[in-house]
Amino acid sequence: KAGSDNYPTLIDNLYVAGTIEKKLFTVSLRNESEQSLITIGEVSDTNVVPGASFKYVNLNLTSSDKYYYTLLIDEVKLGTSTATNHYAIADTGTSLLAIPPAIADPFFNDSVFENCENDGGLYVCNCADIDKFPSLEFTIGGATYEVKSKDYFLEQQGQCVVGIMTYTPPGGLIVLGDIFLRTVVAVFDLQNETIGFAPATSSA
Repeated sequence: KAGSDNYPTLIDNLYVAGTIEKKLFTVSLRNESEQSLITIGEVSDTNVVPGASFKYVNLNLTSSDKYYYTLLIDEVKLGTSTATNHYAIADTGTSLLAIPPAIADPFFNDSVFENCENDGGLYVCNCADIDKFPSLEFTIGGATYEVKSKDYFLEQQGQCVVGIMTYTPPGGLIVLGDIFLRTVVAVFDLQNETIGFAPATSSA
């Protein structure tokens, strides 16, 4: 959450105190076997793919969710299914990708998941087949970020679960949780009211 009119964020307080020179922080989430990093006050390219750069988009600060890091996704694509022009929240506090039914249902009705089992809204697939599934692609600000199938599946008790949760949020927002954020390095820039992403090196 980006803060509110009445309650400044930690970043706001550090900036006012002169502890940091820029009102921003960089997040690099990694898998459990590696150390995740949060760099406060600086843009860090640690874990960014060599030669790649951050691409920034403006935060949407006019919506009812103005105090979240809300951005516009140009396109979401999985298999033959696509959805365009949807607002999303980048949220390190959400483990899965949370997607409204209008977008998620066509994904799961696609033949991509025809051999998977719907277990209470989460799809369970054969772990041996993970590499056969297509990547999930997000186009944001003209740049496309790929979430490979090995990154959107979660292994639990010998089963492989698709880490996409269907839900109906206020305003129809997509929530870009940790599954997406582990594939990028993200810069949350409060000063310029932007958010930037760069592709991350693969976690072990």
